[in-house]
Parts: sequence; C-alpha cells; structure tokens
Amino acid sequence: MKRAPLSMGGALGTPANWLRAFAMLGCAAIMLGLLYWLQGVLIPIALALLLTFLMSPPILAMQRRGVPRFAAVIVMLAVVAGLIGGIGWTVVHQANRLVDDFPRYERNLNIKIAEFKRDDPGVMERLQRIMSRVSRQLQKAQVLPAPEGETPRTVRVVEDSGPFQLGRLWNAFGPVIEPVSMVAFAFVLVVFMLLRREDLRDRLITLVGQARLVPTTKMLDEAADRISRYLLMQFTINAGHGIAVAAGLWLIGVPYAVMWGLLAAVLRYVPYIGPWIAAVFPLLLSLVINTTWMPALEVLGLFLVLETISNMLLEPVLYGRGIGISETATLVMVAFWTWLWGPIGLLLATPLTVCLVVLGHYVPALRFFDTLLGDRPALAPGARFYQRLLARDRHEAREVAAAQVQAAGLPAVFDELLMPALCYARRDLERDALDEDDVNFVVESVRELALELEAPEAPRTVEREGPPLLALPLLVVPVRDTSAAAAALLLERVLEPGGFALQTCDPGTLVSEVVAALDERPTPVACIVLASGSAIGYAQLLCKRLHGLPQPPRLVVACFGRHTDLADACSSLLAAGADRVTTTLAEARTELSALRSQLASASLPGREAIRADSTLQTAAELGPTPA
Repeated sequence: MKRAPLSMGGALGTPANWLRAFAMLGCAAIMLGLLYWLQGVLIPIALALLLTFLMSPPILAMQRRGVPRFAAVIVMLAVVAGLIGGIGWTVVHQANRLVDDFPRYERNLNIKIAEFKRDDPGVMERLQRIMSRVSRQLQKAQVLPAPEGETPRTVRVVEDSGPFQLGRLWNAFGPVIEPVSMVAFAFVLVVFMLLRREDLRDRLITLVGQARLVPTTKMLDEAADRISRYLLMQFTINAGHGIAVAAGLWLIGVPYAVMWGLLAAVLRYVPYIGPWIAAVFPLLLSLVINTTWMPALEVLGLFLVLETISNMLLEPVLYGRGIGISETATLVMVAFWTWLWGPIGLLLATPLTVCLVVLGHYVPALRFFDTLLGDRPALAPGARFYQRLLARDRHEAREVAAAQVQAAGLPAVFDELLMPALCYARRDLERDALDEDDVNFVVESVRELALELEAPEAPRTVEREGPPLLALPLLVVPVRDTSAAAAALLLERVLEPGGFALQTCDPGTLVSEVVAALDERPTPVACIVLASGSAIGYAQLLCKRLHGLPQPPRLVVACFGRHTDLADACSSLLAAGADRVTTTLAEARTELSALRSQLASASLPGREAIRADSTLQTAAELGPTPA
C-alpha cells in the first residue's frame, strides 16, 4: 500500500499558521533585543529577586517567632552585609600578604623552570626567541613613509591631558561605577521587596487577572519554593565545600588556606566551571612554594574527591526532587545567559531557567519552555514505546518495556504499552500513515516481547482450600487481522496459568466456519478480540450468529481499539448478543475469571463441556493457531 502524500493543511500548512509562526519568531527576537539592551535595568532586578528568594525563608522564620518584619529584614541584611564584608576583607588581606611573600617563593619557581628547560631545551629556547621577536615588533614606533629624498619621520602618539586629566580619571573609575551602581540599585530593591512582599504579590495577581487566581498563586508558590530551596541547599553545599577545601589545603601545607576556601565557596556558585577556576590558584601556589610535584598532585586530588562527593552524594540527597530542569537544558541555558549578560548571567542562569520552566508549566502559551527545559519525560512510556517501534529500534523498545515491567508489572505493561501499540499501528494503517511492512514490524515486535517479557517474582500466596478448578475451555476468535491475533496472544499471557484450556482461531476464519464448529461441538465461553474500530461490524455479526446457536457460549468481546464512539460500540455489541464487553486486558481477565468461577460452581448449559479434551476436539475443527 502506498502512503498518502502529506497534506499542506498540517501543523504549519495554512497561511494563518505560518503567520502565527513568524509572529512568534518576531516576538522572540524583540524579547532578546530587550533583554540585551535593557540589561543595565534587568540585571539589578534579577539580582534583587535572587537575594529576596534567598533571604525570605529566614525572615519568615523570624516573623513566626514574633520578630517584627522590619527588624527581621534589618537583621538579615546586616548578616548578609557582614558575611560579604568579612569574606571580602579576608580575601583582600590574605591576597596582600601573598603578594608580599611571593619573592620568597621565587627561588622554587626558578628551580622548576630550570627543570623544565633541562627536560626539553629545544622547545623552550625556540619559544623564547619567538617571544623576543614579537616583543621587539610590538615596541617599534610607527614609521610613516617619506617622500623620495627625505628622511623618514617617526610619529609618536602623545595624549593631550587637560588640567584635570578627566580622560584618565574616567578610564580609571568608569568601569567601576556601573557595577557599583547596579549593586546599590539591587540592594535598595531587595529592601523594598522584602518589606512589601505581599503588596507586590497582590499587584502581580491583579495584573494577571483574578480569573486566573488559582494558577497564578500556584505558579508563584512553586517558583518561590523551587528557587528558595535551590539557593539554600546550594549555600549549604558551597559552605561545606569551602570549609573542606580550607581544611584539606591546610593539611597539605598550602599557605592562606582560608582565602582559598572562601574563594572556592564563592566560585562554586558558577555552574560547572567555578570549582575548577577556584582550584587553579592553590594549584599554582603549591607549584611555587615547593620544589617537588607531590603537593600539586595532592591539591588536584583534593578537588577531584570533593567534587565527586558533592556531585554524586550531597547534591542528590539535599536537592531532593530537584529544581525541575534537565541537565542538558542547564548547560544550554548557562551558555545562553552568559552570552547575553556576561558573568552575571552565568550566576543567574539557573534561577532564571527555573522561572521559565514554572511559567511554561502554568501558562499555556509558554508550554514549550516546560517541554524543552523541564526534567519531566517529554513522552509518555506508551508513546515512547510506539515511537521506537516506528523507528524500527526493537532494542530500545524492549528497554522501555522492561523498565516499565519493573515499575508497574507485566499486566500493566501489556495494557499500557503493547496493546496501544497494536491499536495505534492499525489505526495509522487505516489512515494511510503507515504501510503494511511497518504494521507487520510492530505486530511481530509486540509478539516477540509478549513472549520474552517476564513478570518480577511475586510472593507466594496461600493456596485455596478445596478441590482445584478444572481448566475452562476458552475459544478466542481474533477478528480479521494480525493485530487482533497479537492481541489474543497478550490476552493468553495475562490469563491465570492453568485456569483455561485456550484455543485461538486463525484471524482469517470465516463467521460461518466458527458458527458451524461451535454448533457441532459447543464450548462454554468464547472471547472475540478486536484491535481496530473497523472490525466492530464483523464482531456484531459474529455475536448475532453465535447467540442464535442452540447452546450459545458465553460471549466476552475484548474491544481493544481506541474508538471515538466507544460507548456506542459497546452498546451495539451488547445488543448483538455479547454478555460482556471489555476494553482492557485487565477487564477481560476479570470477566473471564468470573465466568470460570460461575461455570465451576453452578449447573449451567455447557457444564458437561468443561473438559480439556473437548477443547482440543473443537480446536481441531476450527483450524490451526497462527504462528
């Protein structure tokens, strides 16, 4: 069967959809431009929000203990200011001492350079000559070509410094004014946000609209919870990391271990690369202060062990369920915010990404943020299983099914993965989205998995008292196609072992053949299996014919296809003579087990047929079971 050509009326086929796509791209470009050009205003606001989320939990804790809000805010700001000031003073003080003591370590540095030269003198000499030539070229003055017969004139650029040297003053202090003003602006915003938190929240809810009061409230609470938890846990981990670095460097013998520990704790706020930037400084110092290489190796090993413990043990335990961002999205967004806002963007990347994910979870127009950046699976297990079969990746499809068996059990996997795959394949074939080869691959893969998958060992149950029930003869009639035959195999796998003497007809068996065989040798129960909506008419005809037999069997119709009019289909099958209509394997198993118990405990027509040899004789006349 040839596939139908793709219609131009798809997701982006109509002009309206194309216009909507271009409008979204235009809005995205405008937003990127605004984020870049307004970074002088947006960065302080983002920093203020970050500090507000960080300081809100301790302030709320103090308020619950009776401390007024203003006093709690002042105390928290004093603690943060004292912490930042103490860290800054310690780093500056020890850095000055390091600069003063550096001449003492110059001899060790010269020894290591000499050792390196002895190891490969040719390379070092060539590098020195190249650097010397480059330096001489850079120091040469610019010479202008002179007319013929005149001596070339040397031109030197001399700055015209005014009486107050405003140019030099601006060059010296201009780069400092902008970050200082940003920090001051962020500090003022933090004060007002902490004091007027409820008022700002109410204004935001009013701006969004009271009609969306519930999702807006949940969105704000979830964003605050995620970011606050992330910042507090990160502060705990970073502080512990800094203490461990300081203690380890002190034991190794690296000077100024407290400064390196503080630097490691601060730089660890920079995702992924921050800890290794912090490791460079003590590593270089350990090379300078010692004549051997062992302390440098010990410093490198210290940072490797601490990072492994933090990433593999502390972060998964303390972060708990995480902040809802996938690892790949974190790396991408770190690169994006760093490109957009520089080092401040690197620091704010994770909290800003959390806000985008929460917005995508609650705002339908921004749902793509939650899909692209969130850590929840993008595809349900059933859809992922079917997609892997469409890609003819049987290995990964089996991995998905095996993982679900461990999580939900074998019957649930049959109902939620394998059976929907059969129904979807038959539906897509009827829509000309697949061809026969694709459907056959899906059917054969499902059959193989149905035979390969095994349920986890269940605890042994106490055996039922009394005589064991005999195996009930059960005739399974898959309707029309191989998908129904595979569905019948799934049904056989979920039935109670030893409870049924089951025989499956060939899916090509005609209605008249089934009716003639059952008329000659009655069977107490028959199960009609459908895997597509197009087989309902055939099943209705079969129900009517079997219901008109002198000794009609109990009819259970397993209607596994996903139909838009499932209720009407069930009603029509019941009207045609079916005793039960089920839509899942679990329901079919329950109904068949109930009929088995009824036939075993009551005198019903066909009771004398509850013998396995009767089933085998009936099966011989109905035809072979499909392979």
